[in-house]
Amino acid sequence: MKLAMQSNDKQGKNNPKIANAESVIIRKKTAIKAFTPEEELDYLVKRGDWELVLTSPAFKSRGPEAGVQLIREAIDNRMNQLGKTLNYLVNRGAEYHAAAMGVLERMQEMRRLRDDILKKIYEQYPRTISDKAGQKVDFY
Repeated sequence: MKLAMQSNDKQGKNNPKIANAESVIIRKKTAIKAFTPEEELDYLVKRGDWELVLTSPAFKSRGPEAGVQLIREAIDNRMNQLGKTLNYLVNRGAEYHAAAMGVLERMQEMRRLRDDILKKIYEQYPRTISDKAGQKVDFY
C-alpha cells in the first residue's frame, strides 16, 4: 500500500479504489504500568542486567551486603542465560565452535567478577560484630 501519492491524486481523482477515502482513526488502548523501584530492581535482577542494577534507586538504598547479594544473583542469572546459549552453540556443530568459546570466556569472566565482588565486600566486615542486643556475633 503506497502512502505517498502524486499531488494531483490526493483526493483519489485518478484512483477509483480510494475515491471515497476517509481519514482513519485508530484508537488503541495501551496499558502502561509504572513499576515501583523495588519491582524494577527485581525485574533487572531476574533478567541478569547486573550493570543496570547498579544504577537503580532501590539498589542504592540497600546496605552493602544486600547490594552485593543482589549483584551476585543478577550475575548468576546472566550466567545461567549464557549457559543456555553455550549449550545451543555447542549442539549446533563445529562451525559454531568460535562463538561457543566466546560465550565460555564471558562466563568465566563473569564468574571471576562475581567472586571478586563478594571477596571485597566480605573482607571489609570484621570477624565479629555486635547484634542489636549488643552481644558479639562471631562469623568464624
